[in-house]
Amino acid sequence: MNSSVAFETPENIYVSYRTAGVGTRFVAWFVDQLILSVFCVIFFIAALIAGASLGLSLGGLFGDLDPKDQMQNARQVQLVMLGISVFIWSIGSFFYFGLSELLMRGQTIGKRQMNIRVVKADGFALDPMGVLIRTLFRLVDQIPFLWIVPVVSARQQRFGDMAARTIVVAEEAARISPLRETLARHPAVESRFRFDAAMLKKCRPQDYEAVEQLLERWHGLAEPMRETVAEKITTAMAMRMGCDPPPPKERRDFLIDLLAAEFRRQSRALG
Repeated sequence: MNSSVAFETPENIYVSYRTAGVGTRFVAWFVDQLILSVFCVIFFIAALIAGASLGLSLGGLFGDLDPKDQMQNARQVQLVMLGISVFIWSIGSFFYFGLSELLMRGQTIGKRQMNIRVVKADGFALDPMGVLIRTLFRLVDQIPFLWIVPVVSARQQRFGDMAARTIVVAEEAARISPLRETLARHPAVESRFRFDAAMLKKCRPQDYEAVEQLLERWHGLAEPMRETVAEKITTAMAMRMGCDPPPPKERRDFLIDLLAAEFRRQSRALG
């Protein structure tokens, strides 16, 4: 059964994720294992053929070897290649899962097909140390009787997730919020505050997500909480961009103009 987890950003904004179900994770794992198995089988067959060819070639270098000795030599080389193949097979999953989650930002091919991703327990992106710990713990997590651990875990975590402080979350389908549609049509000439590309690049994606969530919930928040959060966000982002924070009555306009400028910058970058 799926559950939700929430974390608090440095700007005191709460963001919620839906944890990936055990069934979804199993299907993603099965897809990854299928891909890995196909690769290993191809490598295994190629290694056997290469071993046989190499053995016969080495035997041909010695003209005094009879056919039986040449075949024996070929079989010995094949056994060596077989051993190499088994070694590659055994460590293949570590390289596949480790490199995939590192290079694909917490995803493998199977996870991407199932729209799930590994993130840190605090909601931020998976880091190399988290990838390493998760990968090493696969030795333990692949023991069959331990497959029950994600089922009984509150966050559907395996031991590798617990050690690395990670969770697997479901990625919601991308949608354009009404706020984003409105700000995308916000002309730059109507902006009270101006931000150039260099200033906008100094802010992180999670900063803009925090601003967007605050503006979407602006009228639903109690005024004291709204003003407190707006003050923290505007002050932090103004310091990051190297400009003066806005006066209290203009904080919302500051955030609106900032987010609209970032959306326009993103649109220009996408062409």
